[in-house]
Amino acid sequence: MRVGHVYLLRLLSASAVALLLSSCGEVSDPVEGGLNEKSPSGMEEREVVADQIDGGGEVSWPELNSLKEVAYTAGVLAENRDRKGLLHQRTKILEAGWAVSPRTMPENVADHDRVHLLLGELTSLVNGLARSDMPDERLFALAGGIYPVVEKLIDTSKASSAPFNESLE
Repeated sequence: MRVGHVYLLRLLSASAVALLLSSCGEVSDPVEGGLNEKSPSGMEEREVVADQIDGGGEVSWPELNSLKEVAYTAGVLAENRDRKGLLHQRTKILEAGWAVSPRTMPENVADHDRVHLLLGELTSLVNGLARSDMPDERLFALAGGIYPVVEKLIDTSKASSAPFNESLE
């Protein structure tokens, strides 16, 4: 039961942060000249190259690429109804899922509003997996729903997607 408390605390803190960040509605101006400078909030801005701002450059979101492979594996395990495999991979799924957030979102993503909605959907699915006392059907539905949302995030944000090995050994 103690592990459940840890996951619940992470769930609540991640939800609060995601809700707070997504409700701000502020779009920060790109960093002038592509330099890392401090923003008014005191946090470092991600490096942005000037030609990326107008949509001409590549959108790099490493956290989303990391989640892609983990989410694919979770989807396969859910499709195969492998509860034990999902529970074994749950920490990895949670960590990779929580890493994809408004905080890690590149400034030059396409369609910020749609990306924020998809991030909310992703957060709900990942946070749902943090619960330790769920029936099999709920576990499989949550785990199986992550990869399609990741694909939508990649398409909507126009993030570059690194290829990965889709075979499970």
